Amino acid sequence: MKTGRFNPFGLRHIAAVYAHAKAHTAEYIESLSRDWNASQAMQDAAGAAKQLAQVFSQMAE
Repeated sequence: MKTGRFNPFGLRHIAAVYAHAKAHTAEYIESLSRDWNASQAMQDAAGAAKQLAQVFSQMAE
């Protein structure tokens, strides 16, 4: 990116794919947390994944 030779569409696409992956990760961790009656740490991990998904979603816009 320092050289200015990059494709903005490609960067947006990567950010969107990463955002979707993190959103699905959050859903999966939440479902495991419910199914296993897991600790607060798993719920915290799901929350962190949701936050990452939101950030990368904004980057993709």
